[in-house]
Amino acid sequence: MSAAPDQSRPPRFEFEQIADGLPDGIAVCDREGGIVFVNAPLAELLGYRPAELVGLPVETLIPDRLRERHVSERRRYLTSPARRPMGLSLDIVARHRSGHEIPVEIGISQVAGDPAHLIAVVRDMTESLAMERAHRTEADLYQTIVETSNDLILVVTDELRVVFANSGAIELFESHDVPLVGRPLPADADPMLGALRTMLEGGGHADATVERELLLHDADGREVWVHVRVRSLRGASGAAIGSVVSIADVTERKRAEEVQRQLERDIRETQKLSALGRLAGGVAHDFNNILQVIGGTAEIIRDTTADDDLHEALGAITEAVGNGMHLSAQLLAYSAPGADEVRETDASHVAHGLLPFLDRLVGADVDVELHGAQESAVVGLAESEIEQILMNVVLNAGQAMTGSGTVTLGVLRAVETSVTSPGDTIDVVRITVADTGPGIDEDRLPHIFDPYFTSKAEGTGLGLAIVYRLVTEAGGRIAARNRDGGGAELVITIPLLI
Repeated sequence: MSAAPDQSRPPRFEFEQIADGLPDGIAVCDREGGIVFVNAPLAELLGYRPAELVGLPVETLIPDRLRERHVSERRRYLTSPARRPMGLSLDIVARHRSGHEIPVEIGISQVAGDPAHLIAVVRDMTESLAMERAHRTEADLYQTIVETSNDLILVVTDELRVVFANSGAIELFESHDVPLVGRPLPADADPMLGALRTMLEGGGHADATVERELLLHDADGREVWVHVRVRSLRGASGAAIGSVVSIADVTERKRAEEVQRQLERDIRETQKLSALGRLAGGVAHDFNNILQVIGGTAEIIRDTTADDDLHEALGAITEAVGNGMHLSAQLLAYSAPGADEVRETDASHVAHGLLPFLDRLVGADVDVELHGAQESAVVGLAESEIEQILMNVVLNAGQAMTGSGTVTLGVLRAVETSVTSPGDTIDVVRITVADTGPGIDEDRLPHIFDPYFTSKAEGTGLGLAIVYRLVTEAGGRIAARNRDGGGAELVITIPLLI
């Protein structure tokens, strides 16, 4: 009578069918490392047919450089066998038939009820590692972008605690002894962080990106414009958990925009002055012809009369005509400079030569002091134009003072940022005229260079307008301000030719 078949485990062919249908590779080895079974997925992965591997040492599937270590590891495992699940290491490789290496993950255990055999589950990790490398590369790329950004980048929780700051933010704020990461945003330790805290406390960014430009002052008191962008940060559930904050220094852009606006204002002013100049020139020319007739007639009558009263009246007429002709000359000078003059003059030389006349021009009670003017400062103006500039600004300063005082004239070479190219510098002569008078009324300050604007009863309002035209036509700039210590100051900068 034959014995009944053993039903305690599936027949071998059923096990092989099950193993061949699994996505992972399966290998069964004896204690000496001989392969007794390999399923089809593992054989295909390594470039073999299953039957070719049966009976070979398992080290056949290990790269040459790792075989000795594998033998030692296998023997050590057999001394104290324990189930080793997958996922403990990704640094395992198998050897393909062609010799190239395949990254794998392996789980090992003893065959249940058969301690003489080990079963290994082998999983191809090629795609997983490629994806991991891609994710790591992407993460490294993002990290590099964040760390090399010119912006300061912070991640802040809803409780206003900083949980991340890029190196730029850490370097800036911690250099000011303001710790960042792991701490709440300080309210008063740093003006930029204080403004940011106020902005975040105001809310309004939970469902949208909020952007603002803020004017702050750094530790040295200098104005700094920053562009702050706050974007909501959401967790896996979609709920807001904090904010991503980027802070960009836009001071240079703001300065460039202001330069552009000033250039546009200057162009409009120049166009207005040019139109007024042409009108003034035409009026002055006709007016001068009339005055010449009146003056000439008065001189003829004066020379032929013996009447003292008439003689005195004719003298008054002649004096008034002279004043009118002087005004006409100013109008003509404002409308068009002399075309025959050389427009290349050393401003320092002219200032030295003109100083005695300037001293007499302002009167006995006012002193004129000249500072600088030691270096050559050649500009694109005629000598008469520089004289006209100096006479008008010094006379204006002298007339601003009641009683005694001092007018300080400075002529110095300097280097300034180019108006048209903010990144470049140019050599200029800086002419400054300061007085010890009461200063200029703030409401009058923006208009002092306007034609015919004057605060003096006897003034024509053309002196500083002429100066403005001459300076701007030479590519320069002129500005007025009240000094902190009292008095007013005009600052003229004109590009140097040499």
